[in-house]
Amino acid sequence: YGLIYDHDAPAYAGVRLTMRGNRVAEAEVIVARERNPGPWADPKQFRIDPRLEVVLTKGDRASRRQLIAAAQGYAASVERNDGTLRARFAPGCDRIENGQLVSRGDVGSIGLVKSPGQYAQGCEAQLKMGLYHPVDRVRGRRVLAVDEERGLVMMASIADFGLARRQYTLTDGRSVESDRHHAMSRELFEVYKVVGGRIEAIQAVSVDQPFGMPVAW
Repeated sequence: YGLIYDHDAPAYAGVRLTMRGNRVAEAEVIVARERNPGPWADPKQFRIDPRLEVVLTKGDRASRRQLIAAAQGYAASVERNDGTLRARFAPGCDRIENGQLVSRGDVGSIGLVKSPGQYAQGCEAQLKMGLYHPVDRVRGRRVLAVDEERGLVMMASIADFGLARRQYTLTDGRSVESDRHHAMSRELFEVYKVVGGRIEAIQAVSVDQPFGMPVAW
């Protein structure tokens, strides 16, 4: 997860390799370029979150099954975004997509209301507010790798936005409107940091795709 150069321009990328012996058997790359719709931050300012490299104490570690459940719980919370949490979050948890902080401030994940930070800030608060309600489903979820020592889960999926109705209602009763006008799918490569069973940070590469695009793997 990080930066690559695509046609001599920096781009955000998530890469999965499968090795058989010392040979590459499979390669999967998700690339977010600057002109692709959605959040985008200056690649020159991008740094890997140092928390992703931290080796956890045994008391803060979770099992492989628990780590996968945390990532799946987050995806389920987004898909069924009715204000009910299906994962636990550490205080201060934030989501970064294509280098851009999307869980605070004016910029948010594509397909949501504009400036979602004015309604709620942070992973937990935004899900409780129902800001991700335009997501119809998160399908094709695949766990790519798990690192129990560092509390990391890497997952790929596709989020579908049918947007039959652009307006939706938050859990506090306020009516808001999606920032997109047409149906779309969003391909995702996500890295979750889980400490003590709670999601502490989410880093993602997200790419706009045709609505209903099949899962490649």
